Amino acid sequence: MDDAVKQVVTVFGSVDVLVNTAAILRSSPLEDLRLDEWQTALNINITGYFLMSQRFGKQMIAQKKGTMSIFQPWHRTSLRLIVVLIAPLKLR
Repeated sequence: MDDAVKQVVTVFGSVDVLVNTAAILRSSPLEDLRLDEWQTALNINITGYFLMSQRFGKQMIAQKKGTMSIFQPWHRTSLRLIVVLIAPLKLR
């Protein structure tokens, strides 16, 4: 992941915006959900956001600028994106 930050900075000069959108949805009822499916969902939906925000956030703090957005998909009858968080970084 640190390589991704370096590549973005090399190509574009800085990291201005991070948009976290990766997520998976499981449609099985909770009582039928296997533990490995649950763990995969947590790894992608929560840990993935954390790691990307942490890595790219360090670069944004060093630059003294940057914005992060997290879009979480929710499922009922159709997939739609809802803005959960739009957070300017606290710059030191």
